[in-house]
Amino acid sequence: PAPQVSVIAVGNSACDILVIGSVPASPLPGSIKITLSNGTDTAEVMLMNYAENQRIYERFSLNDIPSILASPNVSSLETSSNPDGFYCGQLITATLTYQNESNQPASSADTANTRLNNGSVVLIPRSGSKCSLSAVITIDYESSSALPLKAYILNSENEGVSLQLGNYTLGVPFLVEIPLNALATLSHPQVTASEPIGASACGSTVRGILGFQIQDVMQGFASEGSNEVRATIAQTVVGKALPKGLKLKASLVFPVVTIAGSTAAVTASGSCTAVAKAAGTKVKGKRLKVASVIVTAGRVAGNCTLSFSAPAVDRYGALAKTVSVKVSKTGK
Repeated sequence: PAPQVSVIAVGNSACDILVIGSVPASPLPGSIKITLSNGTDTAEVMLMNYAENQRIYERFSLNDIPSILASPNVSSLETSSNPDGFYCGQLITATLTYQNESNQPASSADTANTRLNNGSVVLIPRSGSKCSLSAVITIDYESSSALPLKAYILNSENEGVSLQLGNYTLGVPFLVEIPLNALATLSHPQVTASEPIGASACGSTVRGILGFQIQDVMQGFASEGSNEVRATIAQTVVGKALPKGLKLKASLVFPVVTIAGSTAAVTASGSCTAVAKAAGTKVKGKRLKVASVIVTAGRVAGNCTLSFSAPAVDRYGALAKTVSVKVSKTGK
């Protein structure tokens, strides 16, 4: 029969994992083995003799795999060609293997996602900008990985930027202003290198992640406990700008479809009126291709104030804009 095994990621600075299990039948002496794997590297640990259904409990530090030899229940350790290949942020599979008294082998496996808990990235959107945001980054402790720690700012398609971090003080947060579309201008003492990943993340929802390599991030093995923010695009009306002046009693047709595909509402005050017209409506013998508003100047000179509004849509912010047009005999 197959043994029972569970793997638990402790989430501490040593990046410990617990391997807990038992064998349901009397094992052959020296046949019980725990094999750890990160998909590339392995560590095989031979255990002392355990009785049937006796609890197996071993604690491994991914930062120091050889330290398992200090356990009184471990008889030997064999690692792959890269024993230092284990580190926090990896998906670890532990396989418990044994042979019963009939010399029949059996095994079971379990996995644990050893997410990095060594810091945080909190993102803050910049008002009015779709390509710039701020990140408050805190590193709480160092990992034993030989790879440099990076902060990834990514959208749902894993596109964005990576910032290589260094020269920081543990536990002390630092603020980085990040121009998503102009990394060459980024200068910060704790950012030693930066590079774009895929297409620009401008205008999309992004998240901040700490990790060592993009593969870890894409497979969900990196630390991701940060705030998710929406970089908002300012919503505007598509088409030409309104003229600065209108002649008395003159009228114009102005499209009111926004870049988000919404129809803006328009109210008029002062020396003018505004009447909304749906797409397809005939105006002066021609059908409107898009929703529009007919603005008609008054009989008396003055200022025509037009207020445009539209609700927020997806990544586009709400539209709230007021435009003033001078009404006069000359229209200037």
